[in-house]
Amino acid sequence: MNKKIIIMLIVNLLILITILSLIIIISSNTKQEVVKENTEPITEYNIKAVNSNEEVFTVQKYIQDFLEQININNELYYTGDERLEQSFISEWTYSLLSKEYIDKKSITIENVYEHVNKVEEQLIFVPLKMNVLELESTTKYAIYGFCQTGDNEYRGDIYFILNVDNNNNTYAIEPLQNIKSIEEIELTNSNLVIEPNRYNTYEEQEFSNEYICEQYLFIFKRLMLAKTEESYNYLNEKYRDTKFDSLQDYKEYVVKNKDRITRTGLKAYSITDNKYICKDQWNNYYIFNVKEVLNYDVMLDIYTVDLEEFTEKYNSSKDENKVSMNAQKIVSAINNKDYGYVYNKLDETFKNNNFGSLENFEKYISENFFETNNLKGESISNEGDIYVYKVKIIDVNDENNTKDLTIIMKVLEDPDFTMSFSM
Repeated sequence: MNKKIIIMLIVNLLILITILSLIIIISSNTKQEVVKENTEPITEYNIKAVNSNEEVFTVQKYIQDFLEQININNELYYTGDERLEQSFISEWTYSLLSKEYIDKKSITIENVYEHVNKVEEQLIFVPLKMNVLELESTTKYAIYGFCQTGDNEYRGDIYFILNVDNNNNTYAIEPLQNIKSIEEIELTNSNLVIEPNRYNTYEEQEFSNEYICEQYLFIFKRLMLAKTEESYNYLNEKYRDTKFDSLQDYKEYVVKNKDRITRTGLKAYSITDNKYICKDQWNNYYIFNVKEVLNYDVMLDIYTVDLEEFTEKYNSSKDENKVSMNAQKIVSAINNKDYGYVYNKLDETFKNNNFGSLENFEKYISENFFETNNLKGESISNEGDIYVYKVKIIDVNDENNTKDLTIIMKVLEDPDFTMSFSM
């Protein structure tokens, strides 16, 4: 073979080997890069229901502050008869809005009230649902609730996004329109920088158990008065089916008790596991079975359905104490205008001889008891299994106005009783 040809073949072979080597090296590096890229952890951000009472009631405070700030008739804007300049109020509102909302709507200080719902009265914000998206440096809340007046007049459902910059401890609000469900609110996976200004400092709050129980009580009583039909869906199913024949029956109950519900406040409370037990100033109980924050069912008394906590206490008590506890149930039912419960506890002979019908009994109670009653035990005695309990019935609205009542009661099994009375 020609020497020149041999040399050319050798050169070509070396070139081919070099090219193949380069391909192998490049391929190997690419695979390593792919492997490296695929092994990097991927952070997933999920929207979830807020699971902290502290978070819910902190956010509630900032939404409440916002509603007060955008109220153009807020008394804070007046010094005597002089009102602050509108430009100052508009700047304050503008400073609380998110940059995203401002950019999307082309909002300026001058036109800010064209993009914020007009508020001309003092409103109370009542939270019903709240979701959260937690990012590296930003926490975003989707908020659903309603607002009402101080007279419990419903003013509409409202939706917001509240963004918190965890580095700067600042917040920004986005009021939402044309939203019908919290599930429609989109929270994006983008961290935000919210520059501090004189109005937007964010501080997480701490709340006592007493405050938390009080808020649950207030939220539900406001629901009862402003959104009665929706509050019906919060009732414990067994309790609801036992106490009320229908939604209409429940609505009539709320109307009859409107004054008492309006004035209801927290006198005592306890929290056991996920059960919040609240007692008002008239010794009526409200039991909240809390599945998750703001996700609960409620019972409006302790006599309609036997509760384990109260049944255990009742069964371990002496008969004298059982009589006292039963008498308190009777007064609570009268205060609730739940006359059927009391009527069904009356001794059959006493009931038939004195009333003959629930309507007659209801008339008697309305004429002989106060609008709202407290009970004070005076003495108790017994003859066999019959107990005579002398009490004083006190008018809650005028404690000097009292009536003496003698209750005759027989304690039965499974905590039950029958009774008669003389007044």
